[in-house]
Amino acid sequence: MFPVHRNDSCRSIMTSLNETVKVNRVIPILTLTKSMLLALIFTANIIGNTLCLLVIRRVREMSSVTRLFMTSMTLSDLCTGFFLCIPSFGASIVNRWPFGDIYCSINAISVVCFTVTTAISLLNVTIERFIAVTRPFQYHSLVTVRRARIVTIFVWMAAVGLSCMMSLLPGRTSTYSPYLHSCLGGPEDDEAMDIKGTIIIIVFIITPFSLTGGMFVRVYLLARKHAAQINAQTIAPYTKTRRSDKKAFETFFIMTICLTVFYSPLVAVFVYENLTRSDLPTPFVYLAEVMALSNSVWNFVIYYARNTAFKNTTKRLLGIIFNVNLQTQDLANISSVSNASALTL
Repeated sequence: MFPVHRNDSCRSIMTSLNETVKVNRVIPILTLTKSMLLALIFTANIIGNTLCLLVIRRVREMSSVTRLFMTSMTLSDLCTGFFLCIPSFGASIVNRWPFGDIYCSINAISVVCFTVTTAISLLNVTIERFIAVTRPFQYHSLVTVRRARIVTIFVWMAAVGLSCMMSLLPGRTSTYSPYLHSCLGGPEDDEAMDIKGTIIIIVFIITPFSLTGGMFVRVYLLARKHAAQINAQTIAPYTKTRRSDKKAFETFFIMTICLTVFYSPLVAVFVYENLTRSDLPTPFVYLAEVMALSNSVWNFVIYYARNTAFKNTTKRLLGIIFNVNLQTQDLANISSVSNASALTL
């Protein structure tokens, strides 16, 4: 019986070694794929959100308050590209954190800060559109540019404060996660549950998604109830404005759905690791990070597809840019031809 037991043991050891080799081969492939996706996301992020900022300033049909909240959300997405995509891409290439301890703390702060500002900015613009649909006569007295600016400044200050609390308070530190290729704030004790971090995620990320969903249900029910009254009692321009406000609200709700879908896996990773202090499977963590970072690209795509004024302004802006480039190129060609002619003479 002893030789059989020994053969079984050798077979099990060999099987374990083979599985380890397979895993070691798969992880670099996944890391390389993730690095390529991060490079694509960063490129699309910079181009899309820079163009979005330029377009927002030129869309005359958009209200000043909506423009302000959209600018805040776009800036948050743009910062996600610079402060999260680039470091994660670099760390995934070399498979370590090459940027030093100070930038590790900055990276950990950025993870929380820009996630919170994106979620709250989208909630703010949804609330603004909700008031436009449900309280059209009180809208201009309730929603003002001054109040919107105060809210936006407060959101960014609160996000920075919460982010610093996650990493810089006594008993907390920033550590590099080899799975996310990013730094995260957490307790100094690796075995301690991160209750504070979990509460912040629930209050400032999960709750805004839930509130937006509740507002959409409310608007949907009111729209069905008041549709006949609006058509019968109001004039055509007001009805058109009402429908426009409703469409804009639906657009931001679509953004919220996308934000929820793309961020949910990463939120699940954060909550699970905060409470259990253990790691989820690497492929799932990679997918969660790529999905969350790719959300910074979709807002421009959705608004371009849903808002006619935004789309037309984007086309005009691109036309101006390309015409300028073509004119510059034509002038350069004319100059070179003239120089060549002068030399010939």
